[in-house]
Amino acid sequence: MQFLTGSEKIKTLRKRFKMTQDDFASENFTRGYLGLLENGRRNITEDAAKIITERFREKAKELGVDIEIDDRYFLRTIEEEAEKYCMDKLVTDLTYEELEDIIKIGEQYNLQNVKAETYKVQGDKYYNEIKYLEAYKNYFYSLDSLTDGVHLKERCYLYNRLGMCKYILLDFDEAIVYFNKAIINSEIAKQTLTLQNALYNSALCYQSLSNLEESLNCIEKFLVMCDKEKELERYIYASSFKASCYKEKGDLNTAIEIYKELILLINNTDEKVAAYLYNNLGSLYVKKNNLTEALEYYNKSQQIRARVDKKNLSHTLIEKSSVYIAKEFYDEALLIVSLGLENARENNDYEYTLKAYKIMEEVYTKLEKVDKIKETIKELLVFLDETDNKLIRISYYNKLQKLYFEDKEYEKAYECQKEIQRMFN
Repeated sequence: MQFLTGSEKIKTLRKRFKMTQDDFASENFTRGYLGLLENGRRNITEDAAKIITERFREKAKELGVDIEIDDRYFLRTIEEEAEKYCMDKLVTDLTYEELEDIIKIGEQYNLQNVKAETYKVQGDKYYNEIKYLEAYKNYFYSLDSLTDGVHLKERCYLYNRLGMCKYILLDFDEAIVYFNKAIINSEIAKQTLTLQNALYNSALCYQSLSNLEESLNCIEKFLVMCDKEKELERYIYASSFKASCYKEKGDLNTAIEIYKELILLINNTDEKVAAYLYNNLGSLYVKKNNLTEALEYYNKSQQIRARVDKKNLSHTLIEKSSVYIAKEFYDEALLIVSLGLENARENNDYEYTLKAYKIMEEVYTKLEKVDKIKETIKELLVFLDETDNKLIRISYYNKLQKLYFEDKEYEKAYECQKEIQRMFN
């Protein structure tokens, strides 16, 4: 893409409209002065730019053609013209190839803002397509392109998105680092919504790391900021998360009480939210060993999600398997968790994919089917190659290696050791 100086723009448009320098002459604007402007011997002033712009607009109207020039068209430098072109393009729906072209322009003219925005747009595109590793890379490049402290709002957004990518990719410790930066910057920039999101996301991470006190601390801060009347759905999900923390602490009655209050609050007006609450109540009743009640709530959730929330259907299917495991109906458990695993993989739901494999491993362990355990772990390791969590991968290679040693499959055990070493090369 070629961009022109103000002088080159005058000359190009004049030739396009077959105008002479005399066509611009007036009492206060001579032919010679225009020549100096065209040759770059004089800088184009705002007054000169206004006169030239009006002449071109009049000629375009006379010819019945459109001309897209604003009042600053002849005043912009090549770099400013390139930046305007890129920023105008970025508000449209661009392909990855077109976005790469914008990045090249940003590099050619050293337009850091353009590069930052383009990487962000590309990151959002990958994120929405559930390609989280690629999204992470682009958000990182975007943040790296913001070389000054002016873009505080943009930093808040990028830190939060970087954290979400790391969280989804199961790298919880790294995610916490980004969410903490998002919180600090959001408080400074007074970005309330981003601050809320970062607090909620931090709570998720701390729960995944079994730090329940810190998780509850974050979610309580979120709830204080949340307007229940205007942000009912956010309030419900945050309260539900709070209940899940009480569940993990062993306070099942408090958790059940929170969920039942939330169900009354929505009165089944939002089916997706209702399915979410039913699912979580099911898991609580499993913990209480009330399997009949648990199955009833899981079935309610499954029926709704099969109709209106297929993306999260895997959550209900995978968690419902716990009822059959408790009843020692292992074939039924494996069948339903396999269906959930298929749905989770289709939606790149890494958290529930991992959960499904863990349940399958648990069932095969109860059945003492060592070959099936090995097969499950090998499938899990293939999946974990898509994530950033080396610790989980190492733990499963160690587990598989132990099984091979026990069965005297020493070559395969050695291969597991080599895979672990490759991760550190």
